[in-house]
Amino acid sequence: MSKFFLHQVFASHRISDPDGSEFQNLNDARIEALAAAQEITANSLRAGKGLVAIDFEIADDAGNILSVVPFHKVLEPA
Repeated sequence: MSKFFLHQVFASHRISDPDGSEFQNLNDARIEALAAAQEITANSLRAGKGLVAIDFEIADDAGNILSVVPFHKVLEPA
């Protein structure tokens, strides 16, 4: 297992993941980031706030960005 950090990037600000999470691999971290982005977007729509443009940056322990899950992926069918 490896530790990955899922940083949330909005149009106006960034929320860093201070603790990270353990995943088997980068692909599993991407799947989790996509699910989190979908949940955030769904909650925003339910609350009547509209779409939330959110990207997730996936980083390693050293802070290197390994992958980005862009907002448009949230809108694609599974």
